[in-house]
Amino acid sequence: MSIAIQRLTSISIGQNAAKIMFVLQWILLLSWIPLTLYGLFFTPIMSLHDAVHPARHSVTIVPCH
Repeated sequence: MSIAIQRLTSISIGQNAAKIMFVLQWILLLSWIPLTLYGLFFTPIMSLHDAVHPARHSVTIVPCH
């Protein structure tokens, strides 16, 4: 049973596609970090602002008042 499941769930892709997927994963990972930091420290979303307010003033010099 497990061999049949492995055959059904395995995806066979070419070497070029694997390289493209690898690069895409790194691009997404590296772009996620600055977008998350921007969301935490610079966006004017009130619920997010109130949640990270102490960290916002202790880590950055971002004016918010």
